[in-house]
Amino acid sequence: MKPLKNYILKLPPYLPTLVVALAICYLTLVPDPFGDETPQLFPYADKVAHFLMFGGFASVIYFDRGRSTGSTDMTAVFVAVLLSSIAGGIVEIAQALVVPGRSGDFPDFIADCAGAVVCAFAARMVCRKMFGWK
Repeated sequence: MKPLKNYILKLPPYLPTLVVALAICYLTLVPDPFGDETPQLFPYADKVAHFLMFGGFASVIYFDRGRSTGSTDMTAVFVAVLLSSIAGGIVEIAQALVVPGRSGDFPDFIADCAGAVVCAFAARMVCRKMFGWK
Protein backbone atom coordinates (compact mmCIF):
# COMPACT_ATOMS: atom_id res chain seq x y z
CA MET A 1 0.00 0.00 0.00
CA LYS A 2 2.89 2.34 0.72
CA PRO A 3 4.10 2.56 -2.94
CA LEU A 4 0.56 3.40 -4.07
CA LYS A 5 0.27 6.08 -1.40
CA ASN A 6 3.59 7.61 -2.48
CA TYR A 7 2.53 7.54 -6.14
CA ILE A 8 -0.76 9.27 -5.33
CA LEU A 9 0.99 11.99 -3.35
CA LYS A 10 3.44 12.64 -6.21
CA LEU A 11 0.77 13.36 -8.83
CA PRO A 12 1.10 16.82 -10.40
CA PRO A 13 -0.69 19.55 -8.42
CA TYR A 14 -4.42 19.64 -9.00
CA LEU A 15 -4.34 16.94 -11.71
CA PRO A 16 -7.10 14.85 -10.04
CA THR A 17 -9.27 17.96 -9.73
CA LEU A 18 -8.75 18.80 -13.40
CA VAL A 19 -9.57 15.26 -14.54
CA VAL A 20 -12.78 15.13 -12.49
CA ALA A 21 -13.80 18.63 -13.63
CA LEU A 22 -13.35 17.67 -17.29
CA ALA A 23 -15.34 14.46 -16.81
CA ILE A 24 -18.17 16.40 -15.14
CA CYS A 25 -18.17 18.98 -17.95
CA TYR A 26 -18.44 16.23 -20.55
CA LEU A 27 -21.15 14.28 -18.73
CA THR A 28 -23.28 17.32 -17.90
CA LEU A 29 -22.77 19.72 -20.80
CA VAL A 30 -22.75 17.44 -23.86
CA PRO A 31 -26.33 17.16 -25.19
CA ASP A 32 -26.37 13.32 -25.21
CA PRO A 33 -23.08 11.92 -23.86
CA PHE A 34 -24.14 8.25 -24.10
CA GLY A 35 -26.02 8.45 -27.40
CA ASP A 36 -28.39 5.55 -27.97
CA GLU A 37 -26.60 3.54 -25.29
CA THR A 38 -28.20 5.43 -22.40
CA PRO A 39 -29.08 2.75 -19.83
CA GLN A 40 -32.50 2.60 -18.21
CA LEU A 41 -31.96 2.88 -14.47
CA PHE A 42 -34.07 3.22 -11.34
CA PRO A 43 -36.16 6.32 -10.59
CA TYR A 44 -34.09 9.34 -9.53
CA ALA A 45 -30.84 7.72 -10.70
CA ASP A 46 -29.86 11.10 -12.10
CA LYS A 47 -29.96 12.58 -8.59
CA VAL A 48 -27.65 9.82 -7.36
CA ALA A 49 -25.32 10.54 -10.30
CA HIS A 50 -25.26 14.26 -9.42
CA PHE A 51 -24.60 13.44 -5.75
CA LEU A 52 -21.66 11.21 -6.71
CA MET A 53 -20.21 13.50 -9.39
CA PHE A 54 -20.09 16.63 -7.27
CA GLY A 55 -19.24 14.67 -4.13
CA GLY A 56 -16.27 13.26 -5.99
CA PHE A 57 -15.38 16.74 -7.17
CA ALA A 58 -15.42 18.08 -3.60
CA SER A 59 -13.31 15.12 -2.48
CA VAL A 60 -10.56 15.70 -5.03
CA ILE A 61 -10.59 19.43 -4.35
CA TYR A 62 -10.06 18.68 -0.65
CA PHE A 63 -7.35 16.12 -1.44
CA ASP A 64 -5.49 18.39 -3.86
CA ARG A 65 -5.67 21.36 -1.53
CA GLY A 66 -4.29 19.23 1.28
CA ARG A 67 -1.42 18.01 -0.89
CA SER A 68 -0.59 21.45 -2.24
CA THR A 69 -1.02 23.71 0.76
CA GLY A 70 -0.91 21.33 3.70
CA SER A 71 -4.23 22.81 4.84
CA THR A 72 -6.53 19.99 5.91
CA ASP A 73 -8.61 21.72 8.55
CA MET A 74 -12.30 22.57 8.35
CA THR A 75 -11.48 25.53 6.11
CA ALA A 76 -10.31 23.08 3.46
CA VAL A 77 -13.61 21.19 3.77
CA PHE A 78 -15.53 24.46 3.44
CA VAL A 79 -13.55 25.49 0.35
CA ALA A 80 -14.13 22.10 -1.27
CA VAL A 81 -17.88 22.22 -0.58
CA LEU A 82 -18.16 25.81 -1.75
CA LEU A 83 -16.26 25.27 -5.03
CA SER A 84 -18.11 22.06 -5.83
CA SER A 85 -21.49 23.63 -5.07
CA ILE A 86 -20.70 26.68 -7.22
CA ALA A 87 -19.69 24.36 -10.05
CA GLY A 88 -22.99 22.49 -9.64
CA GLY A 89 -24.94 25.73 -9.84
CA ILE A 90 -23.06 26.84 -12.95
CA VAL A 91 -23.73 23.47 -14.61
CA GLU A 92 -27.45 23.69 -13.90
CA ILE A 93 -27.64 27.26 -15.24
CA ALA A 94 -25.66 26.28 -18.34
CA GLN A 95 -27.94 23.29 -18.92
CA ALA A 96 -30.99 25.54 -18.69
CA LEU A 97 -29.70 28.33 -20.90
CA VAL A 98 -27.09 26.96 -23.30
CA VAL A 99 -27.09 23.18 -23.78
CA PRO A 100 -29.69 21.94 -26.28
CA GLY A 101 -31.62 18.90 -25.11
CA ARG A 102 -30.79 19.55 -21.46
CA SER A 103 -32.69 21.37 -18.75
CA GLY A 104 -31.50 22.91 -15.52
CA ASP A 105 -33.07 21.32 -12.47
CA PHE A 106 -33.12 22.69 -8.91
CA PRO A 107 -33.34 19.19 -7.36
CA ASP A 108 -30.16 18.31 -9.27
CA PHE A 109 -28.48 21.33 -7.69
CA ILE A 110 -29.61 20.14 -4.24
CA ALA A 111 -28.12 16.71 -5.01
CA ASP A 112 -24.88 18.42 -6.13
CA CYS A 113 -24.63 20.34 -2.85
CA ALA A 114 -25.56 17.35 -0.68
CA GLY A 115 -22.93 15.22 -2.40
CA ALA A 116 -20.33 17.94 -1.92
CA VAL A 117 -21.02 18.19 1.83
CA VAL A 118 -21.15 14.46 2.55
CA CYS A 119 -18.15 13.51 0.42
CA ALA A 120 -15.93 16.40 1.56
CA PHE A 121 -16.31 15.25 5.16
CA ALA A 122 -15.75 11.64 4.09
CA ALA A 123 -12.61 12.71 2.18
CA ARG A 124 -11.35 14.45 5.31
CA MET A 125 -11.75 11.28 7.35
CA VAL A 126 -10.13 9.09 4.68
CA CYS A 127 -7.19 11.44 4.14
CA ARG A 128 -6.58 11.77 7.86
CA LYS A 129 -6.47 8.00 8.22
CA MET A 130 -4.67 7.11 4.99
CA PHE A 131 -2.09 9.90 4.88
CA GLY A 132 -1.87 10.84 8.54
CA TRP A 133 -3.09 14.39 7.90
CA LYS A 134 -4.10 16.34 10.97
